[in-house]
Amino acid sequence: MSCGIDNFPSTHVYEGTSRIEYYPWLGILYYHDGVTKFTTAVVLVTRQIVLGAASEIDKMPQDDFRARVRVVVGYNCSGPSIGIRDYSYHPDYSRESFSTLAMIQLETDAVDIGFGMYGPGCQSPARFLDYGMYHDWVQRSVQRIGKPAITTLGDNHVVLRRSLSNVQRYGPCDREETKRELYTDFTEVPRVAGVVRYNVTIITDVEYSCVVFKATYAKVTNRVPKIRLRRWCVEDPGVCCGGFQFAEILFFVEITFTEQIWFKVMAYGREAIIIDAKKAIEYLNDHAARPEIFKYEHVKNMTKAMRRSSKWPWFG
Repeated sequence: MSCGIDNFPSTHVYEGTSRIEYYPWLGILYYHDGVTKFTTAVVLVTRQIVLGAASEIDKMPQDDFRARVRVVVGYNCSGPSIGIRDYSYHPDYSRESFSTLAMIQLETDAVDIGFGMYGPGCQSPARFLDYGMYHDWVQRSVQRIGKPAITTLGDNHVVLRRSLSNVQRYGPCDREETKRELYTDFTEVPRVAGVVRYNVTIITDVEYSCVVFKATYAKVTNRVPKIRLRRWCVEDPGVCCGGFQFAEILFFVEITFTEQIWFKVMAYGREAIIIDAKKAIEYLNDHAARPEIFKYEHVKNMTKAMRRSSKWPWFG
């Protein structure tokens, strides 16, 4: 597949039905729940990233979305499909917006000039969005893989995510992200008023799909305590303990309150899959192609023949 070079036999771009093979960067994303099949058009912009209409992605059922979604790129709706790792909406997206994109990261290792909106199935798009205005967003998202993503859902509600392989994702946790519970802690702070800190350590061998921090007052009230998630630093405010690329990242949650509070931490995710370097080298050595080594008798006979030949007098 040659991304960025079309195979259309004509230089004229037509509206209406066309074959995806003519434009190998075009594709289709589909979700099948066992009864109904939902589809939307996508465009390949890097080897691992396709873009789709955020409004259409959001309308699809979110039950096991990452596990059930498949993407076909460069084939006319019938080629080999690719699974997805994760997806993320553009920061400008809301349910009321009409022309915003979603980024879908493919389970696999070209720059497009436009993206089709509401193209039904394998038909050509009805209208276009300029990809240029989204290029920086895609580039930043790829560069930030491995860094924590923090979403403030309210004064008393913060969500933290950190993945070593997936694009950053924001917003509330979905059901698929909260399937595997890693850690839960419930703390009651009986003080009348004040500020408390809760230390958090993010380690490298865990994929944190969603970590929820939430504080509420023990008594029913319209007010809420305020929480802030901060990097842990030494006394000098300009020096923090390590960067985001290090094995451990230290945070603390700062909670400001005026009466008794309940504070809850819920962490979800899974253990990261890390390649064992020794086993990888052993595997490569076992499967590496090696030069042919001739048997002793063959080398012996070949040497005798060379000694008797006038072509190689130095063997005489």
